[in-house]
Amino acid sequence: MHIQKDYLRFEEIQHTADAQIRVFGKSFQELFLNAALGMYHISGAKAGFKLDEKMEISFLEKDYESLLVSFLGELLYLLEESIFVNEPRLLFKGFELSCEFNKFQLVSIEKEIKAVTYNEINIIKQRGVFQTKIVFDI
Repeated sequence: MHIQKDYLRFEEIQHTADAQIRVFGKSFQELFLNAALGMYHISGAKAGFKLDEKMEISFLEKDYESLLVSFLGELLYLLEESIFVNEPRLLFKGFELSCEFNKFQLVSIEKEIKAVTYNEINIIKQRGVFQTKIVFDI
């Protein structure tokens, strides 16, 4: 379990057929980064050496839930291309997200995640901490 300060970053939740996590963050940036950490944890993805180039991606969606699914979906696509995203810097402008990151070679992956689903995703704020559940199709 990953602990940061006085709250969890993410935790795995038992799910009958798929994989599920509950993610926490004091900001949208932290919530999205912790969701990526949780997804990498579920997949068992391991980074290798740093590639020379940086990459930037951006998304515009109708809400933060859709933005989170798009962001994680792009990270999944990059894993399929043997790219591990590390040290991402996220910038939000409303429902627009820009992400710049360093690319690392993917060394191994233990469990393939087929997709990030909208099932049960609902970002809420409790006691100053954002949280949501994310279900991954495996």
